[in-house]
Amino acid sequence: MSKNTSGPHDDGGKYSVYWNKALKKYIRRKISAPTKEQIAKDPTYEPMRCNSKEFGLSSKVSGVIRNTTTKPVFKEFQDAYMSSRLTKAIRNLLQEQGGTAGHRNLQIQKHNTPLYEFSMHKEYPLRKYFRGNIHFQLSEDATTYHISTTLTKDKISYKPKDTTHAHLTVVLVAVSNYTTRSKKATYKPLCPELNGCSSVAYSHCIPLNKTPESVSFSITNPVPNKPKDVSIIAFVGLKLGKGNPEETSMSPHTKGSAMGIWDVL
Repeated sequence: MSKNTSGPHDDGGKYSVYWNKALKKYIRRKISAPTKEQIAKDPTYEPMRCNSKEFGLSSKVSGVIRNTTTKPVFKEFQDAYMSSRLTKAIRNLLQEQGGTAGHRNLQIQKHNTPLYEFSMHKEYPLRKYFRGNIHFQLSEDATTYHISTTLTKDKISYKPKDTTHAHLTVVLVAVSNYTTRSKKATYKPLCPELNGCSSVAYSHCIPLNKTPESVSFSITNPVPNKPKDVSIIAFVGLKLGKGNPEETSMSPHTKGSAMGIWDVL
């Protein structure tokens, strides 16, 4: 070990090593973990507090989306790590807004690009498997969304050889914007009473032919008088299966069901 009389220095991150002039030798002490009070008040740990604050918000919003009345529907499509990936997508949304970590508000409708890449199952990304367009049209009385699309075999890139039919599931979940004050340790929803309001709807069993098959159905708007600080996240699920051409039902395949965030309404 080379002598260093300039002051304390690090020894592999586990010990603090410094030169004691009185004893004329090096003193090595084990570095102790910061106390709870240091983490809460010491300016040195401000970045840690801000990151923890934003992660807490991301986890909370992820829980609002997942733990609605439509939770059983999500379970049909999700993988084991869906919740952590959704939390990460919310955190990415926060970071895309710019500004200082821990001091920026969550505004989903203004910065929602990271959400469009999210799929409930990592191995079955919806936008990779389904190449069509899905349109949401709000009714005049704002109580219903009309859903329309066109399906053909060519618009579905993944399908087992015996696939003859498809089925669409749509889930709408309302999420409030969140705000924070610089001295507060947590975020606050602007419309807590509307957070997590949800609805679900299903299409009919759709035969997959070479000729286009028009599909239309409706879903209840979970927040008819939606304020500006609430976004409605639209999930679309796709199931494939086998059935006779004359039948209006199918036997779904055990693998390959895909669901993801399609739009923010």
